Amino acid sequence: MKKQITVEDLLQEREKALSLELLTPEAELGRPITHPNPTSPGLALAGFTERVRDGRAQVFGETEMAYLEHLEPELAANRLREFFHHEVPVVFITKGQRKIPVQYAKLTRGRRVYGGQRHYMPIRVNMAGVMPV
Repeated sequence: MKKQITVEDLLQEREKALSLELLTPEAELGRPITHPNPTSPGLALAGFTERVRDGRAQVFGETEMAYLEHLEPELAANRLREFFHHEVPVVFITKGQRKIPVQYAKLTRGRRVYGGQRHYMPIRVNMAGVMPV
């Protein structure tokens, strides 16, 4: 017998480990995730929804978000409406951060040189790509 979890179970068990953030607190969290493998809805957003499996977690990555941004707003809304006619328990949006490059200065102590490395400072942004203040 397969173990079935709900969106609420997933959020409670993996929130910190996966850095999950609930974007719609009014959503029903008791929806079951019945398929173990998440998927990316690429073709479904283009209108081919015949292969969308109910109960499967969906992942909207950079490609899906860029595709939706390039559509006319009315067409994007229609495509999303068609997609969500299926029983989609949860959607993960993976590109909710922007990496701001930070270059640290070098520090010399005797013969040793420290730092001078390039790192990224993660900044959380909303769906419009704007940092909330």
